[in-house]
Amino acid sequence: MLVDGTTFIASYDTGAENNIISEELVRKQGLQVDAIKPGQGIFQLANGKKVSSIGRVTTWCAFARDSAVKMQCSFYVWKKLAGPGMIMGRAFLEATKTLSSFRHRLQARTSKLRMPMLREISSQTDESSTRLLCSINGHRTHVNPDTGSDLDVMSLRFAYESKYDIDTTIRKNVQLGDGTIVETVGQVHNLSVSLGHISHYKTFDILPQLASDIILGETTLEELNAYTDYQDCFERLDFGLRDYEMCIIVDLGIIQKFRAKIRQHRLFKGRRNTGAQSTSNHDPISTTASSEPALLHQIDALDQREMCRRDAAERNIRLLGEGDPAEKQRANDFEIQKRRCYEVERQRLLRGS
Repeated sequence: MLVDGTTFIASYDTGAENNIISEELVRKQGLQVDAIKPGQGIFQLANGKKVSSIGRVTTWCAFARDSAVKMQCSFYVWKKLAGPGMIMGRAFLEATKTLSSFRHRLQARTSKLRMPMLREISSQTDESSTRLLCSINGHRTHVNPDTGSDLDVMSLRFAYESKYDIDTTIRKNVQLGDGTIVETVGQVHNLSVSLGHISHYKTFDILPQLASDIILGETTLEELNAYTDYQDCFERLDFGLRDYEMCIIVDLGIIQKFRAKIRQHRLFKGRRNTGAQSTSNHDPISTTASSEPALLHQIDALDQREMCRRDAAERNIRLLGEGDPAEKQRANDFEIQKRRCYEVERQRLLRGS
């Protein structure tokens, strides 16, 4: 992209709702950062984490390979942005038909050793989002198309509900849009992904905190010719409650700290004099260690029950949309409060362990 006459590499990212630029790049270009109203510029990453923009910039842009096309572009400014420092989001790509009609504007990414990226970024204020209707293992499914992702990713909840076998021996570190690093918990192998007459068998990495059921990455979207041949398979769906959708997925960070505490204690015990005997028959940490699977099983059961309750609540709220808007708003507010209460109780169980 040409920004005020200077060429920059930008990521084309259908997983981002808006254009985003790093504070470092803004500083290099001497661009003016405009203030934004409270509550604006708040985004959700693929794992549900919220990121707040520090402002907004508007500047003239053009395609390096199509410089005659100039336009004013608005960017939200982030303190830190993984990758090249500039993201051209879905709205821009759709308006300029870059992925469908003018693919010559795109440049292949240079191959280099780096951590896989999962850059799905949704706006907190946008209640709808684009999904791709395709077939996963013979089941019609709305998936999140993300050209900014190097991987095909599935939520742990969706894998469980679909009864897929999870290979937990393969785990990866994945970098999110703000540079945050998260770890996957396994893979599901050999799932057929079909769009129209095209079908491929793919492996999905499993991420517990994923804020979408399924994300299809750049490679798979290219193999399916999704943006050139199957534009009619993209649908705009309403996600009025999506900011709270994935809160019930296991908080891996807390679980890891819990397990680290157990490992640390076992290591400490291993360094003791082997001839020494414990003065107590009751070891609280050992008891905690032995109860770890039971705790995780209990939380998983609670999560599944809560997910069913939320699905029923969302169906009821949609039905209310046909009647009194005020009643629908009250039901929506009540549901949000119930979800927050569940999160508080869930965190208490984890930390209390």
